[in-house]
Amino acid sequence: MTTQTFVSFQDSVTETVIDNVKLSFPMFTRSRFDFVSNNISNSEFDNGIGYVYYAVKLPGGEMHVTLPKGSDLRHGQNVSLVAKLKSPEDMVSFIIMLNFLRKYKLKQIFIPYLPFGRQDREQIDNNGSITLFSCKAIWNTIDLLIRDVEIYTLDSHSNIPHGLFLNNNLVDISDKRYSPISEDKRSNISVIHMSFIDSILTCMCGKIKSIVLVSPDFGAYKKTEQYLNNLKGMYPSLDMSMLTLGKTREVTTGNIVVNKVISSTKELVFNNNVMYLILDDICDGGATFLSAAAMLDLLADGRPCNKALFTTHAMYSKGTDLLSQTFMAVGTTDSWYTPTDSLPRNFQVQRLVVLD
Repeated sequence: MTTQTFVSFQDSVTETVIDNVKLSFPMFTRSRFDFVSNNISNSEFDNGIGYVYYAVKLPGGEMHVTLPKGSDLRHGQNVSLVAKLKSPEDMVSFIIMLNFLRKYKLKQIFIPYLPFGRQDREQIDNNGSITLFSCKAIWNTIDLLIRDVEIYTLDSHSNIPHGLFLNNNLVDISDKRYSPISEDKRSNISVIHMSFIDSILTCMCGKIKSIVLVSPDFGAYKKTEQYLNNLKGMYPSLDMSMLTLGKTREVTTGNIVVNKVISSTKELVFNNNVMYLILDDICDGGATFLSAAAMLDLLADGRPCNKALFTTHAMYSKGTDLLSQTFMAVGTTDSWYTPTDSLPRNFQVQRLVVLD
């Protein structure tokens, strides 16, 4: 049986400052069900300058958006928005709010997780069924309301959404410099990844000497390679390499199984000093990552195999138990996921904070 160490984070939530966007928030909105993120580091809301709007679902299923009395929005006032979009209801409320804000100077929107980004092409399966291009349908429609607005997102699934905005006004801040006014050359996504890696290294008391970044399938190869290039210079004392796995679909069950090695930049070594780290953009249910972990255990053949997983966005739609039992550490940001008190001790959720 393959063995691995499990870490226990002191705090399940850490803070990551996104310093590059430099958004300003004269208006701060959030709804009862967390439609818009309240993770803003300034004190505007506490000082009473922010405004709350509420979005509730009517019995018939329609969304009802309300600004309470006292929301003193002035015509011509610059407005910025942080939109934490988690559901179709959130999207409808978002559209209603965007339409309302057209009478003001809506300057910029930060959407940490860009919904429908995974449905980025039209596909026909073996049975002739057509999967529609949802990403284009949704964002082409929203683009009509925000054509002159700067839109920022973090670690989008692909570059496809960027071409769907007529004025090319969607910007992924992942590779933007974290602090352009200093000598710090790290990117925003590197800062997020390093926060997770540093936490593990601290918990392991210096035992980790080598990190292998794992691409769970060939589709993630370029993204993982970019992550590796970003991180190599940040850990000069660590040996860093990359492993690319491949997956196939089982004909009888339709399940996707990671079951082969496509490439490795170095010979694979399995011991307590090596950590196999999967970095990716999204974890929904986690099946691909669990399958990749099983493939790593197979390659380890009973030797120690320390595995860790970090995705920028996470839903954990199948729960956290299996992921917690499989990986020594699991991490994400609060771009979609909201941590709970029952979160396993080896999970870390980074709270995204946008500085004005």
